[in-house]
Amino acid sequence: MIEIGMTIQEAAHQLNGREYRDEVTREFERTLKENNLIAIFGASDDLTEFRGVIHDEAGLGKIHLLKTSLPHSECDDDSCPYYAKLVAKLPFVETDHDDGFTVTTTLQHAKFTIMEDGEPYGQGIVIYNFDLPASL
Repeated sequence: MIEIGMTIQEAAHQLNGREYRDEVTREFERTLKENNLIAIFGASDDLTEFRGVIHDEAGLGKIHLLKTSLPHSECDDDSCPYYAKLVAKLPFVETDHDDGFTVTTTLQHAKFTIMEDGEPYGQGIVIYNFDLPASL
């Protein structure tokens, strides 16, 4: 059985209302990591940030996930058919920035709102890493 310290709801509650570009402190990222959590949020109109167990960034769109990293293609580009076949079965998040940053997924998650100058900038989510596979 997996022991849960901080839940996704508790982490999302702590992230809710934080200012754009000051979302996750090093100390809070350590807390996320210690509790097997990943916070996912926007860093601009074309960038998705991952903090906690995964510390990485990606563009917008469909982003596949592994337990401790984002999968990377060994082909010259991510449109390689071999890579596409490998990641097709992986869980993913979809990110967009049409009307504020949004994250959608079928994974268990909790939402939070990032603010910019007192106005909502976009929505982020927190997920558990134990819902993700370890490798391709």
